[in-house]
Amino acid sequence: LRDAYQRRDKVGLVTFRAGGAELVLPPTSSVPAAHARMAGMRTGGRTPLAEGLLRAREVLRVERLRDPRRRPLLVLLTDGRATVGVSGDPVADACRAAALLA
Repeated sequence: LRDAYQRRDKVGLVTFRAGGAELVLPPTSSVPAAHARMAGMRTGGRTPLAEGLLRAREVLRVERLRDPRRRPLLVLLTDGRATVGVSGDPVADACRAAALLA
């Protein structure tokens, strides 16, 4: 976070757990805001991977509109197990979401 602040980069955080995805930290360059938002971050439960990818896609889309000169970068941290999906096939949902994000 401090590194991003010094380079004038923005960092955002989308978490996905239980039944959905949540934008925990909207893209910001504020280190104190990031620390405060991440302190209460919840983890555990099932993995709605497709939901997380689609939420990240939306966050990147909005940021691209706000500043077209910025180059967005997505880092995905997951156990790789898509265990929740809307179609009944979580892996297929995650693959479709990844294709949209690409």
